[in-house]
Amino acid sequence: MANQPISMQHIRMVIQLLERGYSHRRIARELQLARNTVSLYIKRLQGSSYRLSELQSLDDALLSALVYEKSDEAQSDIGLRQAPAGSMRKKHFDEQVAHFRPELQRTGVTRLLLWEEYKQAYPDGYRYSRFCELLRLALQVSDAAMHFEYPAAQTMMVDFAGDKMRYVEKDTGAVVECPVFVAVLPFSGYSFAIALPNATSPQVIKALNACLHYFGGAPYRIKCDNMAQAVSKSCRYEPVFTEAFTAWATWLGRRLFSAAGS
Repeated sequence: MANQPISMQHIRMVIQLLERGYSHRRIARELQLARNTVSLYIKRLQGSSYRLSELQSLDDALLSALVYEKSDEAQSDIGLRQAPAGSMRKKHFDEQVAHFRPELQRTGVTRLLLWEEYKQAYPDGYRYSRFCELLRLALQVSDAAMHFEYPAAQTMMVDFAGDKMRYVEKDTGAVVECPVFVAVLPFSGYSFAIALPNATSPQVIKALNACLHYFGGAPYRIKCDNMAQAVSKSCRYEPVFTEAFTAWATWLGRRLFSAAGS
């Protein structure tokens, strides 16, 4: 029957087959489901505003909120339309969006934390999955995004993580803060992180050497967001790099050239 719910495993298999370009009829045949049922759930998936690759990464709770009807949320057939205009719950949520947006920019603030605070203030509010979906829809109205593609091994991005790590010195009991250096290869997402005793240039260069050794090679370029240890004069087009990092890059280039020649 077309209105018979199918399992979450079947939902994820439908998404995989859609990504491979299968037709509705072929998906129904592969999964041994009614074609009308398959078409219904595909309609809900495609109406969710998520790309297929993004749907695959959703957890079961959020994915089920997209494809299964929930009467307690007063949702439409795909569970995404907003509640009626006169709903006090929706009105209260809309009034909080202006508060949620800057809070999410703060270090350590997550959607789960926002939802917990929201439920404390408004116990009759939305469940977590619906809260996240409404918040995403509200934020995407004003949030611009751009898609970048990075060839493999061409670029490495480096910066310090927002929060410092801490440890307690055994002899003195003093709490010592450690900046965390992070390097990422954007093509694969392969990452490296190391806690440093301080954020001086020698320590950063030491961290760069360690991450290149960890990755097993060097990229064509290394990008940073005007890191103070590397950039003495920031500029959108022609930044000026410190003498130490210029010397390090020159030394690294000579070593790579020599290794390639041998």
